[in-house]
Amino acid sequence: MKTSIKVLATALTASLAVTAFAACGGNKNYAENNESFFIATSGPLTGDYAKYGLGVKNSAELAVEEINKVAKDELGFTFTFSMADDKASPDEVNSKYYNFYEKGMQVSLGTVTTGACLEWKALATNDSLFCITPSATGDKVYSDSDIMYQMCFSDNNQGTAAAKYVKDSVSTTKKVGVFYQSDDEYSAGIYSTFTAEMGSGSGYEMATATFTKDSKTDFASQANTLKDCEFVFLPIYYSDAATFMLAANKIDNKITQYYGCDGLDGIDSYEGFDISTIPQEISYLTHFNSSAESGKAKEFIDKYVAKYGTDTLNQFGASAYDCIYAIYTALKNAKAEGKDVKVNMSASEACEIFKAQFSKMTVTDYVTGSTIKWNADGTVNKPADRVVVKAASK
Repeated sequence: MKTSIKVLATALTASLAVTAFAACGGNKNYAENNESFFIATSGPLTGDYAKYGLGVKNSAELAVEEINKVAKDELGFTFTFSMADDKASPDEVNSKYYNFYEKGMQVSLGTVTTGACLEWKALATNDSLFCITPSATGDKVYSDSDIMYQMCFSDNNQGTAAAKYVKDSVSTTKKVGVFYQSDDEYSAGIYSTFTAEMGSGSGYEMATATFTKDSKTDFASQANTLKDCEFVFLPIYYSDAATFMLAANKIDNKITQYYGCDGLDGIDSYEGFDISTIPQEISYLTHFNSSAESGKAKEFIDKYVAKYGTDTLNQFGASAYDCIYAIYTALKNAKAEGKDVKVNMSASEACEIFKAQFSKMTVTDYVTGSTIKWNADGTVNKPADRVVVKAASK
């Protein structure tokens, strides 16, 4: 998932940050006095996307709590996790990053949203800080970098998977609609890949409706544009998707199915939105089934709900839980190979260990995948699934 970003402004901000804090990328080891291995990240803990950030924070803390019961015996040290509120804004990242870095951050979950993560990436690259993000899906997050990895599916993968689902499951006799945010990298990126994969000769009649951050309304006009579509693809966030569905409810329409990507996770618990009033089927692409009744996912759900309740249970949190365990596993593997794994090693020293391990590591029986490994570009390789949030009732 991600938020929109003005590339030129971000590049300028990152450039200024690198200049102002060039010393941070030097030889000083800010972790030299660490008594525990320090993992940090930032994300929206307040505002519209707080559900995502809180899910990541809670899940990462849960994983650290579990790992610390055995980490001292296995590694010789424990872990500390900390997260700052960046409000899903790139402008908030710089101060959060350097606060953590100068306190001894040795590895990071990047950030929760893509716009912020691109800013974090520029700073982390300068300091050789390894990052594995649970939820920043943007293709620019991992491109041209050897320190940025993803536990989530990239936008390119989501758009491709969505097009495959349509071709495999939706009849060409049905009109396909797409509703997306044209000035948001997450939404526009998935839309671009989706339409490219669908192709002009796919045989589907398609219609498109758009909006921008500054033109959000009740989406009545967009719902009217797509009212004759039977299948509507929504590569947007749950709050905007809910508004669109309510608008479509107010007019006669032929829509029978809504389908989205990871941004739709949480729509069934969105405050003020009664999903039972929506007659269409609602489903989305995911790597985590929050209704799982067995396996590692079920174990995670039970532990999470017992500690935090259900309001912030989502795939981004599940992914963060897996990120922490992957970091732990990488360090264990490195130690088993005879590498010097120390609690007070610098971020750059740790980065070399993580790059070596993630380039060859395969983990099994995780919450978001039975078998997970990483491609050479840092993207994750694991199974994808579709979760039906609500069955059709019309």
